[in-house]
Amino acid sequence: MYGRKGYQLVKDFASGEKGHLKPFNSKLFDETIEECDQNHHLIQSLIRKMQQEGLEVHNNRNADHYGALVHHLSLIRNKRCLMAYVHNRADIVRDLAWRVGLEILDLPPDIQENLSALEKEYFKNHSVAIKSYMGKVGIELNVDMVPPKDPYIKIRVVGDIDQGILMSDKTTDFPRHSMHFLKRTDAEPYISRGQMEELTETLSQSVMMNDGCVTVCRHNRADIVRDLAWRVGLEILDLPPDIQENLSALEKEYFKNHSVAIKSYMGKVGIELNVDMVPPKDPYIKIRVVGDIDQGILMSDKTTDFPVTLCISSNELMLNLTFLGGKWRN
Repeated sequence: MYGRKGYQLVKDFASGEKGHLKPFNSKLFDETIEECDQNHHLIQSLIRKMQQEGLEVHNNRNADHYGALVHHLSLIRNKRCLMAYVHNRADIVRDLAWRVGLEILDLPPDIQENLSALEKEYFKNHSVAIKSYMGKVGIELNVDMVPPKDPYIKIRVVGDIDQGILMSDKTTDFPRHSMHFLKRTDAEPYISRGQMEELTETLSQSVMMNDGCVTVCRHNRADIVRDLAWRVGLEILDLPPDIQENLSALEKEYFKNHSVAIKSYMGKVGIELNVDMVPPKDPYIKIRVVGDIDQGILMSDKTTDFPVTLCISSNELMLNLTFLGGKWRN
């Protein structure tokens, strides 16, 4: 059945624990691409057959037309499933940098084993963007987002930690099962990796509400800036002018660095990830032009002008999809 491979790929991802990665299913991923290749060749074959018979591809509703449509919809479904698989895994990889650590070696060995080579590279590039942004705003953003009532916490060591660990103000050894009072910011990376656990809050009178609130504000704005790259566009000029005005210079730089990481990853997996993740029920949509658009815009197979209301295709039958080196692109 056409489209089954893509369904199995998405099902494989969904069968894992939420927020956790299973090993990248290269075999099923490649089989889905191979099925897309078969659909593409069958579409082209049926279209050539209709053209040789002197039939208008768009207007004739014969068996070949509907056969090509079935293959086209199967191809689009598989393509959406491929994008959903890679996109959702990229979401988890990106969150690992915020929750666990900014170095690939900070990740537990079982997580590292489940990442593909391209996902590891994306993790590193995204971490570079985060570290650059944090360094310039002067705030560590990958810490607990709940403003702490006390800067110190009591912890117990539950995992193996190297000796002579440099904390913010001293060098300390952490034998297993030992208990310590540490600054929350020093302990959080080890708590995230499961090497320490918080026991109780201390009775210290110092509070860090202001610093915590600033961190929450910066972190939440960084979340929105990051999502803009996925939802709106990967270039700063793609953003509406009112949004650009609301970004600080450092946020714009973070947007650019994060976009570079996304484009590098998409270029190597060969899939555009910053598109709608919901498979379309119909290849045609009706749109209304609400802004100024240049004339003679090149669509999938023709050059079009845009009057006020026009019915166009988001995924036309004559998409002219090209298959390059095992990768699909519009």
